[in-house]
Amino acid sequence: MTKLTHTLLFTAVSLAAASVGFLAYRAMAPAPAYQASPTAEIADFSLPDLNGQQQTLDSWKGSWRLVNFWATWCPPCVEEMPLLNELQSEYDAHNLQIIGIALDDEPAVKQFAERLNINFPLLLAEQSGSALTRQWGNRDGALPFSALVTPSGDVAERWLGQLKPEEIRNTLNQYLKP
Repeated sequence: MTKLTHTLLFTAVSLAAASVGFLAYRAMAPAPAYQASPTAEIADFSLPDLNGQQQTLDSWKGSWRLVNFWATWCPPCVEEMPLLNELQSEYDAHNLQIIGIALDDEPAVKQFAERLNINFPLLLAEQSGSALTRQWGNRDGALPFSALVTPSGDVAERWLGQLKPEEIRNTLNQYLKP
């Protein structure tokens, strides 16, 4: 083996090891928390509900809105739906409106909503929903993704991943109860 071949082989192995180390670090590093300022801008939308009526975020202006991006094929999304139903009932008197934005097709969402007796509006974003979540600050486009929107339309909080009951209730109590 020549000195040049040895050097090239050593360099290739070193680069490969460094790449593996970097990828392992990125995979194990905790995801950064979303830091949404009270004036964070969000993208508005016009999406059909399950009755075919177009709805926008402003359809519920004046209310606190917990906007949840989800899909029927997403296990964590499905698991958090009963919690969202509970929250809608618990915080309805505190001016909270939960809005589900489904990245799914209408038949699947209708069947799901009927089976679980969903008590909040579901809107159909289908494939365009992934781009909409990114516009709302979901850099990865992962589901579920939720945002708490103030009555004036600013983002107060954002969550990537399944909502934790105690955490979401503490947050809602902080903003919604006197």
